[in-house]
Amino acid sequence: MTDQTRHFALGPNEGKALFVLGDVVTFKLSAAETNSAYSLVEIISVPGGGPAFLHTHIPQETFWILEGEYEVYGQDEHGQKYAIPASVGATIHVPGEVPHGFRNVGSTMGKVLAMYEPAANMFAFFNEIGVPMNSSTDPMPVDQMPGPERIAEVLAKHKMEMLEAPGS
Repeated sequence: MTDQTRHFALGPNEGKALFVLGDVVTFKLSAAETNSAYSLVEIISVPGGGPAFLHTHIPQETFWILEGEYEVYGQDEHGQKYAIPASVGATIHVPGEVPHGFRNVGSTMGKVLAMYEPAANMFAFFNEIGVPMNSSTDPMPVDQMPGPERIAEVLAKHKMEMLEAPGS
């Protein structure tokens, strides 16, 4: 556990980097650094990247768009999917267990800061499904992406649910 009496700092491109289902996820703050209050990751998405399909998970999630153009998806009371445009500087909060997804809809690489609470749940998922990278600036190891059966197994283990198929 990190010493809670000292500052914790990471520089640009520092932190544990994983290739997670098409995006690069870099751990910036874990439960250890926040006394289990929340966790923070940086997500880098190629154009068209991001989990655009509706899904749910226990932690609440807050997105802050740092670079690029995104859409964050939700579902209304009638089950209809809707999109919230999110450009640089936008902040969008999704309560836990609420259907959502997001996608880089721009023509350039995008970068999002995502905060999760409770802290540990998403890190366990990312660690299990992700492919380790030396740095967030390394080429994405797309040839090592897990297959559909493995993805479904890990989602279920971490109490995450896909409400629609990827690409919907």
